[in-house]
Amino acid sequence: MESTSLTPALFVGEYEKLSEKVGEALRKYLGDPNEQNTRNVRASVRRMNTATGILPKRARSKDVRQRRDRSKKVLSLTSEIRDNDIIRARLSGRAGDSTVSLLLKNMAEEREERALDSMKAAWKLFELRGQKLTKKDASRVSVWVRKELEELDEEIGAELSVVGKSEGRIDELHSLRKHVKRFRYALELIPATKRSSTVIQGLREWQDVLGKIRDCDVVIAYLGRARPSPTIKEILSAERNYRHRRYLAFVRACRTGTCQKNGSLLVAAGFKQASST
Repeated sequence: MESTSLTPALFVGEYEKLSEKVGEALRKYLGDPNEQNTRNVRASVRRMNTATGILPKRARSKDVRQRRDRSKKVLSLTSEIRDNDIIRARLSGRAGDSTVSLLLKNMAEEREERALDSMKAAWKLFELRGQKLTKKDASRVSVWVRKELEELDEEIGAELSVVGKSEGRIDELHSLRKHVKRFRYALELIPATKRSSTVIQGLREWQDVLGKIRDCDVVIAYLGRARPSPTIKEILSAERNYRHRRYLAFVRACRTGTCQKNGSLLVAAGFKQASST
């Protein structure tokens, strides 16, 4: 499979679909910034940003650049809300403990404040309308998407070699998760083949386990700053044990799964080893 199967017309069509999904997700979020709508708006904006990032700067209009900047603001603000939701979900069943009860109360207040700020940013993104992407803008998209995938493939390979040796590489595991998402989103822009579909499914599985590891890291970091009551210590112990099991599961998946071939996601997806561009 080669990136030439992604034509400018196909890319523009996918880009418009992603734009519509972002608009719908923002509309729902502005109506109710609950946990589900927060997850949805983040996923849709990330997909859109991946597609926009494939375009080189010279192919981005002022409107496209502005939307990308405002998208990054939304992601930054909702990231804190998402972390808040993760921690509260972990603690919700332990509200009988006085320390946990106080933490839950404080986090509920923090979430409300952060939601207000994020909704302002979400509205600025939602109200932005302008020139649409054209086939001329995406005339060399097959080259650009290949370059994006090659760069991500190299970054993922380097990060895998690091995190596979130590589960304590928190930043690298988080970065790997983000790069895996971007690779999958970029690959999904290209018409699917049997091999690329297999890689995409494998990347979804990686994302799932890496997401669980990240959730544990968020909870552990937050509770590590709390008063160490017996309940807090118990929750921390459970989180660390669960994180360790998820890490081992990820390492096994990397070693035995079919997601990679010869150390390259591109090769596994059916691309030639060397770029022809």
